[in-house]
Formats: sequence, C-alpha cells, structure tokens
Amino acid sequence: MEATTIINNNILINNLKEINKENKKLVEKIDGWNQYLLLKPPIPDLKHTLTRYLEYSSVLAQTYKLDFDKTIENVKKFEETIGTKLQQKLKEIAFKEDNWETKERVPLETKNYAALLIKGFLDFREKVEGKEIPLETVPDRFIGGKSVPMCMDQYGKL
Repeated sequence: MEATTIINNNILINNLKEINKENKKLVEKIDGWNQYLLLKPPIPDLKHTLTRYLEYSSVLAQTYKLDFDKTIENVKKFEETIGTKLQQKLKEIAFKEDNWETKERVPLETKNYAALLIKGFLDFREKVEGKEIPLETVPDRFIGGKSVPMCMDQYGKL
C-alpha cells in the first residue's frame, strides 16, 4: 500500500471516530439494543405541496386538454377551507408520534408475482401427474400431410 493511501485511510478513520462521538448522543438502549434515534420526518408546507400539485397537474391538463382553471379554483378552495385544518392535524400527529409517515401505512404486496408463478408451476405439475396435458404433435406443415404425435414421456421427469 502506498503511504498516501495509508494516510488517507487514517484520516478517514479518525473522521469517522469523530462523527461517531457526536452520534453517541443519539444512541439509546431499546430492548437491550443500541439503536440510533431517527429524526422525525419533516412536514411539508401546505403552500409548497399545493404549488407542486399544480405544477404536476398542469402537465396533465396540457397533455389531455383539460380545464386547468377549475383545478386552480379547487386548490384555492381546499387551501382556504379544509387544507389548513388538515395541515394542523398533521402537525399535531407528527408532534405526538415518533414517525407519522408509517403510522397508518399499508403493507405492499410484493410477493404476488412469485406466488402466481409457483401456483402455475404446481398446476402444471398436477396436470402432468394426472396425464391431463394434451398430446403434442409435430405440425403437418413440417411433414407434409398429417401431424405426428410426439413422445410425452419426458414430462414425467420434470
């Protein structure tokens, strides 16, 4: 190893030790485990959120030739009526809860495709074992007349 690499690694290690000393303040014992306390997620400003919503919806309105003025009107009405109340409620929840984002989160269905694939394999296996698969044949266009049945014995070895 070159001397500069060793020096750079030592500097990096020392910097990490300094960062770790600062972070020790953030470590708490939870069920016997040292866990870093995460900062609470920030609450987006209502005006900022509505502005971004209008930006994105303007693109959709232009693409699909929709009436964007109606959207602007509805956003203003939302901000003046229920929007500020909902924003205040969100701030209250964020103050009371550790992580307001995950409180009511619904789990994602991530295994659907794998489950359907396995189900398909098992259904096919049952058909093979029950000899319910239709007989495969060589198409008549290759032989020049009638189709010829193929040997299906290999399916039993799957």
